[in-house]
Amino acid sequence: MDMKKELSQIHAMLGIALENCEVSLRAPRTDSTQLDGVLETVERVAVRLRTAAESIRPAQSESSRKPDAPKIPALVGEIEVTEFGWVHITLNTLLPGCKYKTPLWLENTLAALLLRYREHGRKLPKFQRAMLIIEERCDISNRRVYDQDNKGWKAIPNAIKGLLIEDDDQFTLEVALLSRRSDIPCCHIWILPSDDAGEYFSVRSGCFGSGFPGLEPW
Repeated sequence: MDMKKELSQIHAMLGIALENCEVSLRAPRTDSTQLDGVLETVERVAVRLRTAAESIRPAQSESSRKPDAPKIPALVGEIEVTEFGWVHITLNTLLPGCKYKTPLWLENTLAALLLRYREHGRKLPKFQRAMLIIEERCDISNRRVYDQDNKGWKAIPNAIKGLLIEDDDQFTLEVALLSRRSDIPCCHIWILPSDDAGEYFSVRSGCFGSGFPGLEPW
C-alpha cells in the first residue's frame, strides 16, 4: 500500500464530506439525501483508515507480553462474553437504515471489536449452531426506520462469520430481530448456542428475576 497516496485520498474524501455538511447548514433540506451522502463517505473513510493503520501496525510475537485489553470507546460500543459463554455486544447507536445495501461500516466495526477482544488474550467461543438475537432500543423520536427489512442487520452475520461461527446459512445461524421502547437509543446483540435460546427468552420474560445488563425482563 502506498501510504502517502492512501492518506491523500482519505484527506480528499473528508474534504468532500465537510463541504457537503456546509451545504446542508446553509440550505437545510427536509429529506436526508445530503446527509446520507456525507454519512456514506465518512463510513468509507473510517474503514480505509482502519485498514491503513493495520497495515503499518508492528507484529507482536507470541512470546511478548500482551497488554491489558483497552476499553472500547463508548462512542462505538462494548463486547463481553458472559459466564454462560454468550457473546454480548452493545452498540451505542441504532442499526443504520439499509434499504438497498449492507452497511460496510457496521460490518467492519463489529469485526474490529471482536478481533480486538481476541488479540488481547481473551477467548471468543466458536459455535457449531448459534442464535443471533438483535434487540434495538429506541422510541419514535429517535428512530425513523421501522421496517426490519430496511435495517442493516445483515452486516452482523457477515461480521461474525469465521470468528464465532463457520457459516451464516439458515441451518447454522438462526436470527431473531427484537425491539423495545427506550429513551436512549442503542442496540444489544447476542450470539449464543441455539440450545440456549429458551433460557434467553425465559430471562427476557422475567422468569429468572431481574436479569442482567442488556437482558432485562420485558
